[in-house]
Amino acid sequence: MSIGEDLRTFLTTDAGVLAIIPDATDAGKVQQNKIVQGTEPPFIYYQRSVEETVKATDGSNLTKESRFDIECISNDVDEALDLAEAVKSALDGHQGAIGNSHAQATFVADHTDDYIPKTNAADSGLHFAAIDVRIIVAA
Repeated sequence: MSIGEDLRTFLTTDAGVLAIIPDATDAGKVQQNKIVQGTEPPFIYYQRSVEETVKATDGSNLTKESRFDIECISNDVDEALDLAEAVKSALDGHQGAIGNSHAQATFVADHTDDYIPKTNAADSGLHFAAIDVRIIVAA
């Protein structure tokens, strides 16, 4: 499994996310790289934006950092913000299992105001809250 698939597994089993998206394991509710047509909000869309391997001076791989843009989308602005907070609470500072991967460190930050959403949520009258997630695993 890739870290992206592991992230989906992690989010679909988190109690905070499940409190807002009880059917999180359904197709389209927590999705990487695509939005399933007809999925009713709320849902989470995410895409890997960067993957970087940190090397030692001898050329061996030390860690791999994957960075994800995560968009929490809802019909209601407060629900979108609550969902983003649930994702942040689950991931920020997390060390340990993320699906089949083992995170050495996980960092979460809000996106800046100039963030351009990857989805057309705003064009569709939906609200979104976007966060930036960095997951560091052993290479």
